[in-house]
Amino acid sequence: MLKLPLHVTHNLLKHPITVFVVVYGRNSEGEATATQLEDYTIQGNLQPAGYRQLQLLPEGAQTDGAKVLHTDMPIYVSDNGQGMQTYIRHGGQVWKVHAVEDWSPHATIGRWLATRHLDINTP
Repeated sequence: MLKLPLHVTHNLLKHPITVFVVVYGRNSEGEATATQLEDYTIQGNLQPAGYRQLQLLPEGAQTDGAKVLHTDMPIYVSDNGQGMQTYIRHGGQVWKVHAVEDWSPHATIGRWLATRHLDINTP
């Protein structure tokens, strides 16, 4: 088996991925708001996640269907229900992106896990 550095496989296998961002916040009355921005395309590599990757997800987000995303494009993750959150459109479904490993000190390519998500109004 030949093992290649991640940046080589990323450049060989990357393809267009449709994403959108939802901005979560509060209105003047303190009620939660969710504003969906327009779809756009990034270049990346989206593959099925394995069992070990699923174990990295936060409690409650673990699922039997997850994807691993590698990209050097900006991805937004809202851990506290505030701020910006990136979602992926793939296979007729919406996938929420989770940050599970921080590769930023070591590589320009980021790694995220995406799980199926039904309601973008709830972070």
